[in-house]
Amino acid sequence: MSLPRFPPRTRALAAALLLLLAALACAAPVQAPVPVVPEPPPSPWAQADGRALAAPPEVEDSVPHLAAYLTEGLSSDGEKVRAIFRWVTSHVRYDLQGFRTAEYGDFSPRGVLKSRRAVCEGYSGLFEALAQAAGIEVATIHGFAKGVGYSAGDPVPMTYNHAWNAVKVEGIWRLLDCTWGAGALDEKGEYVAAFDPFYFFTPPEAFIYTHFPSDPAWQLLGRPLSREAFEALPQLKPAFFTCGLRFSGVPTGHLRVPGAQATIAFEAPADVEVKILLLQGEIPLSETFVRASREGDRLAVSVLAPEAGTFVLRLFAARGLDAETLDWAADLLVTAGAGTGGKGFSK
Repeated sequence: MSLPRFPPRTRALAAALLLLLAALACAAPVQAPVPVVPEPPPSPWAQADGRALAAPPEVEDSVPHLAAYLTEGLSSDGEKVRAIFRWVTSHVRYDLQGFRTAEYGDFSPRGVLKSRRAVCEGYSGLFEALAQAAGIEVATIHGFAKGVGYSAGDPVPMTYNHAWNAVKVEGIWRLLDCTWGAGALDEKGEYVAAFDPFYFFTPPEAFIYTHFPSDPAWQLLGRPLSREAFEALPQLKPAFFTCGLRFSGVPTGHLRVPGAQATIAFEAPADVEVKILLLQGEIPLSETFVRASREGDRLAVSVLAPEAGTFVLRLFAARGLDAETLDWAADLLVTAGAGTGGKGFSK
């Protein structure tokens, strides 16, 4: 084929380039490197979970029979506890109607095994019975939990509203909550069954943000918190811990400032997406009232109060900077002594 008319040197270079391209066209195609995404590590509880989820109906007729099936072939007490926890959380549904009417029916272990419905007493009682039948040292703990109906800043009553469990595994007491591990209420107040592994062997340092036992010893902390200290804690959700968020300094659930602006600092891993809203009651305010800046893992959040009063600083978080949905992670109260007159941060 003819070449465009260029100066002689340019024509020679063009001809050489065409020959090179023709040679490359005949060669094997070069594959673009494909990024390798590491597979998540296998769950240490895979065998226990699989056994619980595959339980046949014929072994579910009694506590001893079910306990024997769930723990058969599992070598460690931790696996046995996990199998029991997984079965209870996947086979028992929360009795929302009973909770609302206070007509719970039979929530003994035998009754719950038959009806497959329970509130916290039924969940914790059935778990305790199964664990005992499996030879596991177990306790049922009563106390107060910041659950349904609780909002950040609410006082903690003297009466107790929840029950959960502790088990002794390899000489160490571990905390778990079958009720919260089985599901939760959605925004419409309807129960949604959804397994939440966060409430299995939850570290005491995280558990204390929501669970306050009647016996301080069951906090499993070196220095147990007082009721007043528990009440003052921020309201933290599982996403706060699973996303690796941490407070910079001493956490407080209620920040009081004399003016209109409040600032609080967090530590958030670089691969965690965070969103912050300022709410007045349950109504989100304009995003112009919130400003956040990152420096490495440090996240500084400043808010402006449009008027004097108390507001809710709500955090959402998820791992992955392109996460499509973020989970509710924390609520903190901010009380401002003055307001901006409705003006937010200037751009």
